[in-house]
Amino acid sequence: MKIAVTLVHNKSDKENEAQIKAVLALVDKVVDTNVDQETGAEFLTNHYEFKDFGIPHEVNFYHIVPYGINRPSNLDQLDGHKVIYGSEFQMNEKTFFDWGLKRGTDHGADVSIYVEDINKLNFKQLLPKFEKIKDKQDPTEFLQESGAKIANVEYIKKGGLK
Repeated sequence: MKIAVTLVHNKSDKENEAQIKAVLALVDKVVDTNVDQETGAEFLTNHYEFKDFGIPHEVNFYHIVPYGINRPSNLDQLDGHKVIYGSEFQMNEKTFFDWGLKRGTDHGADVSIYVEDINKLNFKQLLPKFEKIKDKQDPTEFLQESGAKIANVEYIKKGGLK
């Protein structure tokens, strides 16, 4: 299972740094060796895995730093795709949620998680929700959980958050 996790760094400097530290404590970084199909050249990429998750999975992170917020000093410790807004741009939850969902699913994620409060999340307890959202036979495309929103690619095709 491929999981995209969107973190919005819209809190105080200390809270944003704490959010990254909390996530780092939950994951292990895995380095992957890949081969370019055209040239045969090897190159390295990485992904993360949740500790003690119980199923094969990959986690990729998507960071958002809104305009007017300082970039967390430890941002580069948690590899991921980043958008750092340098000017005002429809700064709202829908924009951020949709960006993370779109980028994550563009990169192959089965499930996208928009973190609202890292302190309320237990990713292992969300596993049944991930399976439900991922299941093509189940019509569920979106779930609101304590501390997070969970969605799949079909949800973004229908316009994301309303």
